[in-house]
Amino acid sequence: RKLLKNDRYWVLTVHSTLNLFAAGHDNQIFTTIGN
Repeated sequence: RKLLKNDRYWVLTVHSTLNLFAAGHDNQIFTTIGN
């Protein structure tokens, strides 16, 4: 397949974005509980 490299980049990008979102969401929850 020609787009294998692009697909891999896309998957890594989405994965990183989801990790950042999950981390931010967790921090928000902990901050709310802490207060």
